[in-house]
Amino acid sequence: MRIKHIIIVAVGLIVLALVAVLVVRLVPKQDPPVQVFTPSYYPTNGWQTNTPEEQGVDSLKLAKLLKTIQKNNLQVNSLLFVRNGVVILDAYFHNPYDGTFPHDMASVTKSIMTTLIGIAAGQGKIQLDKPILSGNF
Repeated sequence: MRIKHIIIVAVGLIVLALVAVLVVRLVPKQDPPVQVFTPSYYPTNGWQTNTPEEQGVDSLKLAKLLKTIQKNNLQVNSLLFVRNGVVILDAYFHNPYDGTFPHDMASVTKSIMTTLIGIAAGQGKIQLDKPILSGNF
């Protein structure tokens, strides 16, 4: 039973190392941008806000999204949309999430990893139809 535990730990460490290598390889090497959008007002204590239309977003589509969340009582606690460094939507749905209550962000790492994997696949750096140990690295 002890050998089985050691094998499981070793496999876990190998998988963790492979994920770390994947993350390092996924960071694209880019030339510095010629022009970078940097709002003059942050970092500060607050964000500027605009209407969605002022930032090129259809507010009717955002309203439809908000109504769908409320109508179907979806388990969405809050939404924050930032476009061009400006808040265009900041909505809260269920108590106690009112913008002042701390929120657990544990699952966000899964979203970041799948995004990085998608970028790597899109750049041809990995092939999703091959096993991870097939030499993708």
